[in-house]
Amino acid sequence: MWILNTKAPSYPKQPLRDGVKFQIRSRMAQRRALFWHEHIGGHQFRLRIRDNNPENIRQWFVFDSRTRTIRAWGRRSHVISNQMGVGFRIGHSAVVRIWRGENYQRIQWHDTARRTIRNNGGKCLDVHGGADHNNRMTTWWNCHNGLNQGWYIDQQGVRYPRNPLNDGLKF
Repeated sequence: MWILNTKAPSYPKQPLRDGVKFQIRSRMAQRRALFWHEHIGGHQFRLRIRDNNPENIRQWFVFDSRTRTIRAWGRRSHVISNQMGVGFRIGHSAVVRIWRGENYQRIQWHDTARRTIRNNGGKCLDVHGGADHNNRMTTWWNCHNGLNQGWYIDQQGVRYPRNPLNDGLKF
């Protein structure tokens, strides 16, 4: 006997409005930011974590609730995704690539204890090997809610300390 499932997947609410610029920061000790950099062909760029540099346009993202994607702020046509042709398999690099309307490119922001980023295959964005090193690669892995799968949104980039004196005072 077959049962037809007519229920569409439900997506959690995104934490920010569409078009609001933010960084995706790692919850590991160094609080590194996610960025896209290394071109691997086919308009794909590998995602890595690295020391925060808010001037680098490749560390900023925006939500798009219509397509259920996280888009690169500098190239709105590019979204966080699986590698082209890989599907939902674990261990493959997470990339930023051109939006093609594929199911693999829809991302869910899950408000769990560590806030995970999941694709439609139920795989979580994971810092490879759980090591907090500069330029560490990110992959899609089975969700286990570990520290290397925890992410948070930062709209500030860098917080500067308050000046010790009011503006215009001689010192």
